[in-house]
Amino acid sequence: MRAENAALRFDEEFDPINGLEFEKILVTPELAKEILEANVNNRPLSKFTVDALAKRMTIGQWSYNGAPIKFSTEGKLLDGQHRLKAICKSRKIIEMLVVRRLKQNVFSTIDDGKKRSPADTLFILGEKNCAALATCLRLIHEYTLNKDIKRKLRFTNTDFLNLLELYPDAREAANHARKISYNFSPMRTSVASLCVYLFSSLSSKDSKLFFESLITGENLPSGSPIRLLRDKLLSEYGNKFSDINTPKMCALTIKVWNAWRSGFKIKSLRFGMNDVFPTPV
Repeated sequence: MRAENAALRFDEEFDPINGLEFEKILVTPELAKEILEANVNNRPLSKFTVDALAKRMTIGQWSYNGAPIKFSTEGKLLDGQHRLKAICKSRKIIEMLVVRRLKQNVFSTIDDGKKRSPADTLFILGEKNCAALATCLRLIHEYTLNKDIKRKLRFTNTDFLNLLELYPDAREAANHARKISYNFSPMRTSVASLCVYLFSSLSSKDSKLFFESLITGENLPSGSPIRLLRDKLLSEYGNKFSDINTPKMCALTIKVWNAWRSGFKIKSLRFGMNDVFPTPV
């Protein structure tokens, strides 16, 4: 099938009000290549996005989500080049919805509605716990760069695809963090995700025991650092005047981890925002 035929076939579902046509087709690598070769005025390709989509297609994790490949009345591709390039790269045949006869000037409005969040991008790629995973990736990278999480760096959606390649264990950390926060609400999912990632890299066994003890509060003697953290978080939970933000909660959790792993007892928990951010040991 020629690219212009893929764009201009008028024998499927027709919208008489808007003059649009819709069709579900199987896009082969050959057809995708032909369409892309005729695509001269689209936006620059993101290699990270193409690679991530192709990987999903290759391992069978791509699922049809109704997002269409869009063509103008002149047969020009308006939207879908990353998915088409991924089909070429993966050599897979993928089912796609095609919308034809859009006016050429709608290209400027593509993606002009609700801005796609990092979680949206991860969801499209087939990830789970996407909001927690996006936050986890941001915090891991910020901590890796600065050894603290007080600066709140900004990343593009494309950056998150790269971060997922850099930190694949973030998936498990985000999943575990959601369970921790579900069972112990005072612990923020964002804090739990970073701490699980950092602690597990030192000892997955100790990390599991640490958070189990924090959740249940069982067998924690007087002077136990974990008991102190647990009591503090419970006492501050729901207090709208609490000063325990995400960086501070994370710092306190790391300090408690270090004391617990070292066998130290502590009587108080403090962290000022001008203090040096702790490093887990």
